[in-house]
Amino acid sequence: MSKDLPPAKLAGLAESLSGKDCALLVIEYNNKEKKDGKNYNEEIKTIVATIPPYANDGRRQEYIFYWTLWSNFGFLSLDLQTNILSLKVTQRRLGIAESIFVSSCLIHHLSLTFRWIPKIYTPEQFEQVYKKLREEHLAEVMPLIQIVRHETFLKLQKEGFLDKDDDNEGVINWYEVDNYKTLEELISEQAKEIKDYLDDEEKRKKRGAIAAGEDIYTEYIGLSLDEIAEKVKQLGIITKSPEEEVKRWKKEVALEESKIRALIKEGRLMQGSVTDVASWYHNGQGFIGTEGITALSWYDFQDKLDKNFNKHIDDKNGLVEFCEGEFLIANGGGAGYVRDGETDCSAEKTRLRVIDQLKDYQTIKEDDEGYLDITSDELKSAFIARIEDAQKTIKLVKEHLEVIKRGKDELFDNVVEIADDLVREGESLIKKVVTDQEDTLDMVVKQFSLLAFFKDVKWKDKEKYKLNPDIEIDEEWVEKTIEDLIGNANKESGNNFKRITVLQSTKK
Repeated sequence: MSKDLPPAKLAGLAESLSGKDCALLVIEYNNKEKKDGKNYNEEIKTIVATIPPYANDGRRQEYIFYWTLWSNFGFLSLDLQTNILSLKVTQRRLGIAESIFVSSCLIHHLSLTFRWIPKIYTPEQFEQVYKKLREEHLAEVMPLIQIVRHETFLKLQKEGFLDKDDDNEGVINWYEVDNYKTLEELISEQAKEIKDYLDDEEKRKKRGAIAAGEDIYTEYIGLSLDEIAEKVKQLGIITKSPEEEVKRWKKEVALEESKIRALIKEGRLMQGSVTDVASWYHNGQGFIGTEGITALSWYDFQDKLDKNFNKHIDDKNGLVEFCEGEFLIANGGGAGYVRDGETDCSAEKTRLRVIDQLKDYQTIKEDDEGYLDITSDELKSAFIARIEDAQKTIKLVKEHLEVIKRGKDELFDNVVEIADDLVREGESLIKKVVTDQEDTLDMVVKQFSLLAFFKDVKWKDKEKYKLNPDIEIDEEWVEKTIEDLIGNANKESGNNFKRITVLQSTKK
């Protein structure tokens, strides 16, 4: 609005201006002083001198009104500044919570690491564990038909009918399940298996889980289910089992079953009823209650083809690791010391103690469904209280910002600055506080997702921990504050300014 004018020209300009325009010009010079660091006292005196000090006219009242109103908005900006400082304090407090959560993520990974450290046995404990597992395995009853199928597989593999690298479960499925399906059904099943795998891999990648193995089916990435099925069909990787091979398989299975039943009659194999869902021959729920053969009699039967069954039972290290996980043996010394009346050696007690101590420092826990929750009620309450404080302060900042922005636009025609830097700072701070809080929540999910291969990790009460930057302001307070500022300026100036605008209905 203003230019560097000589005093005479500036005075002439000011005399032709309304009281409002003179006030706006003086305000601009005041703002320029703060921004440029230059003194504009002479220019301001020149403008003010054009308004008689004792004149009781509308021009002087209007000048004082706008000058007083602008000053009052400046005082209001001090309240805005106070609320911005309060929001910064709350932001730092939320930052403390973030640090606690970061530590909890690290402790979560440490806890998993210690749980993955092999269990530590003394030699005596190892022998006891092996003896117990051996007895349990030999007490099982295994489905007769499954034994028949696996013996048939090994026989045909030995005769060269099946390849050395063939998989027994795959062959059984090939001849006894897939044989009853059409080629189109087999292709559709394979396509769905590929699509499901790729979808699961994509979900794992999105939630940040570490890759569990090498990528497969990469040539199908990006294809729809129908496109995958068409590609599978074109590649010819799915075929029907030849009828002659099916007949041979069924014939051999029947012969093997007759042989097994004969051995039962001879008393060389013992019968029983299947009660376990899993065994060396991969039972499944569908075999419960069916006729079977006791594992002990099968172990003692030396003429069977499946020699690996006995190797599995007799392999102490392999059986214990297969059933109990990885382990170490503490041979004497302090690590292998076991106190009277206790079962764990010193080294194992140390491992378990570290796991228990890490639990005490975990401020976030994950349940079986992947939901994250804050472990301490006290910490959770304090965290939620800080979220609520931040939300209240954001509301106050937004309300003060709205008063200033609305007043600047409506009363000062957007031609002068009213705490512009503070307004920008307030708007930027709200965005940062909200973004930082969202980033904190996302960071925790990402860290817990790294080793979550089969489930989605998410906050149990995320809505309680989020901040809403678009929270509704108190429109009545905003309007009343503007009216009060106008009323004080009217009183100070003797002016009688009245707003034309009505209460805003749009929520800010």
